[in-house]
Amino acid sequence: MSDTFYRKYRSHTFDQIVGQQHIIQTLKNAIENDRLSHAYIFSGPRGTGKTSMARILSKSVNCRNGKSSTPCLTCDICTHISSSQSIDVIEIDAASNTGVDNIRDLNDKVNFMPVECLYKVYIIDEVHMLSTGAFNALLKTLEEPPKNTIFILATTEPHKIPVTIHSRCQHLYFRNLTHEELTQHISFIAKKEGISIDDRSLDILARNAGGCMRDGVSLLDQMYSFKGDTIKVEDVLFILGTTEDKHLYDVLESVFNKDEKTVLEKLQNIFNDGANVMQLVSDLLTILRIILFVQLTLENELAIDDAQLTHAKKIAATITVQQTNTLLEAMAKTEMDLRWFSKPQLLLQSRLITVMHPQTEAVPTPAPLPQATATIKPVAPKPKPTPKPMPMPTPQPMAAMPPDMDGPAPTPAAPVPAPVINAQQQDVKLDKSSTVNWEKVINKLQDLKSPVHGVLRNSGVRGISDKHIHIKLKQDFKFFREKVSEDQHVQVINTLVKEIFGKALLFTIDPLNAAAVEAVPQNGAHPQTAGTAKPAAPQADEHAEQINEIVRLFEGTVI
Repeated sequence: MSDTFYRKYRSHTFDQIVGQQHIIQTLKNAIENDRLSHAYIFSGPRGTGKTSMARILSKSVNCRNGKSSTPCLTCDICTHISSSQSIDVIEIDAASNTGVDNIRDLNDKVNFMPVECLYKVYIIDEVHMLSTGAFNALLKTLEEPPKNTIFILATTEPHKIPVTIHSRCQHLYFRNLTHEELTQHISFIAKKEGISIDDRSLDILARNAGGCMRDGVSLLDQMYSFKGDTIKVEDVLFILGTTEDKHLYDVLESVFNKDEKTVLEKLQNIFNDGANVMQLVSDLLTILRIILFVQLTLENELAIDDAQLTHAKKIAATITVQQTNTLLEAMAKTEMDLRWFSKPQLLLQSRLITVMHPQTEAVPTPAPLPQATATIKPVAPKPKPTPKPMPMPTPQPMAAMPPDMDGPAPTPAAPVPAPVINAQQQDVKLDKSSTVNWEKVINKLQDLKSPVHGVLRNSGVRGISDKHIHIKLKQDFKFFREKVSEDQHVQVINTLVKEIFGKALLFTIDPLNAAAVEAVPQNGAHPQTAGTAKPAAPQADEHAEQINEIVRLFEGTVI
């Protein structure tokens, strides 16, 4: 069985490493000046050379020809380390050796002297997977290891390593590889293998590698297995499950033009060709990044050809940076949600339609009155059914006044009337500006952090008469009416109404429906309006009358 490309072309010396010059120079100087640390943390994205660098360092300090930044690669030690057969260079997978017992075993063996090498090197891969107990067991050994022992901790998530471990190591961070570095190295491997591949295909492979050399080389290996010695753009697009950039630019142009039909048709054609939705979203994000850079006049920072630049400039000239950023955020969220969505094609189509027609919160518009001079007639509540008399003693009503006070008991006070107005004497009119102005009043109440903002935020205007503005509540409860009718709130609301409407109007709450209208006094008095009179105070015998009513209703007895 032949080796895969990424194993066959693994770097064996510092000079063969692609990129990471800051780390190469640091380690070379440490070797040449005999300034090696006893512990290193190699952190960075996957496929950027962490394990390869650890092996190169092991060969450099243990080569038979002496410690050097350029190992010979031919001695028995170098060949053993390259083939992972050295007894003194121990590679541990922390993902499968996470427990404290594994580290205790390491601590027991670390005290043995190297057998064939000058230095015993422990390479712990994915070290962040160790348990808390394992890290604690490693602490003391890591701080003061035996002479001629080097620890190299490799990880893609350095933030998961305890600070106590960090403080005992030199931390070297590996960066993502650039597009140019990836393209050159993939082209170098293709020439070594006798593979014919054009520049456009190399560009697509490097772009999809995402800064990871191993991913880029593995993609080349996959293409080679599929098409052999000759690789064309069509083959790369087919394997990746994507489409030509021109088609993606056409989709984006239709999105920004809000042409839903064309967007759905083009997407369906792409899906019919076998495109992978996850790859498609990734490519759309790449193109949106190009458009954003063009809008910000940063096209010199992009590694793109003239055709892509022409398409990007065409779209960038017709839209704003905000529009580009909005679609970027939508596609980024789509990429995250795709892994949980059972119908990925539908999700992408839905998100693009949403971007074309963003949902705005609709302001509730009150229903217009049937006529400009409509009347609102209070409806008397239905009479309560009389309980059927039972042959049992009638409970005595509770006394409303103490028995030692003279004079007849006062008559129970009438319920507090709801703040409605006598609409028969008012000419109530509604126009669009009234609704807009009332929304401004509500917004002002929110800015003032008024307690009644929550009550009025969903209210609407029913109309305006000569001296009143008529309001309806979404939830017409007595408590809400009484809260809004308090003097301090009434004064604030009337002041805002005068300021925004341009004239003095007293606001009054109209009933939402007939059931919301409470009893009106029968003495001919004019019904109260919010902001014009205080509700009457309940009398002392009101609670007694309520209790008696409950007793009569349930045919009970006061004990």
